Amino acid sequence: MELCTAAPLLDDKGILMTPGWARYPYWEYNRKKAGLRVALKEWDSYTITDEGKGFSFQIIYSDLGYSGIFSIAFFDYIRKKASEVHGIKLFPKQRTLSEDPGADSAVTYADSSMTIAFVRKGLKHQILITAPYLTLPDGSTGFKADAVLYEDEGAESMNTATALDNEGRYWHYGRRINPMKAEGMIFINHLAHALAKDKSHGIMEWERGRWPVKSGWIAATASGWTYDGIAWGVNLSCPFPECGNTESNCIFFDGRIHKLGSISFSHPGNVPMDYEVSDEEGRIRLAFAPDASLENMISMKMMKAERKQTAGLFSGFFILDNGRKLEIENAYGSITETRNRW
Repeated sequence: MELCTAAPLLDDKGILMTPGWARYPYWEYNRKKAGLRVALKEWDSYTITDEGKGFSFQIIYSDLGYSGIFSIAFFDYIRKKASEVHGIKLFPKQRTLSEDPGADSAVTYADSSMTIAFVRKGLKHQILITAPYLTLPDGSTGFKADAVLYEDEGAESMNTATALDNEGRYWHYGRRINPMKAEGMIFINHLAHALAKDKSHGIMEWERGRWPVKSGWIAATASGWTYDGIAWGVNLSCPFPECGNTESNCIFFDGRIHKLGSISFSHPGNVPMDYEVSDEEGRIRLAFAPDASLENMISMKMMKAERKQTAGLFSGFFILDNGRKLEIENAYGSITETRNRW
């Protein structure tokens, strides 16, 4: 169901009130209604891609209640390799991530291996990161970025509020913007490089929720431009049997949402790293050729998180709401498989 007006996310007992999807972040999230602090899982992530230089980097800032997990990952499409650094902070004293996905906000994290800062002001998202000991795929050491992502005035985003059980005790509230114009500087081994003009873009994912003990999903994102310079993106996901969210499946095109139904992921030729992504209505079909992959697992007494992210190139087509069919070839994106035991 599409939501078109403001509505509270949760009732006084922490039960999801109005599930559905929306083109703007209409839900009002009150963290005090969401129950025990340790049960809440919250994270923000940004992915920035420079098609001119053939790389992406992703930053995740998460608060899982009993721990914060932070990471900086670099994907090299040319060398077909990836590298990552991550940090863990046990039992953070207070929540720092925003309750409103459209509000101005700022968060920071620092340890001996990285610093992360996200600052949102209006339509401007600034990302400041350092990873002085990260060894990149080309063998150099040290990565730093000062980048800015820009939302387009009035552009639609994909916003979802999804019940993860029959009663709505478990729920997910998310916002995705794809793509955003990117500009800024990166520093590799102290050498400065400007993000390629008109060839760089970013994705924001804002996630809040209470998940069941076991949850899992597979998700794909990709972005690019048409031959006449119109920005597009796709957000596609499919739950594993335990739990997941399918409301967010959509095409972003020229600042508007084109909603899709259920998505399936398959392995053509039984090749585990290759994927074909399609929907039931025949509106999207994408073949994925992998380039660089990262696998990690974080295991503590209270949780276990497994994540495999593969960056690569998408080719195929999608069809907009008005019936227009767009062919894409070698578009930059990624597929991520996640399995959690909270």
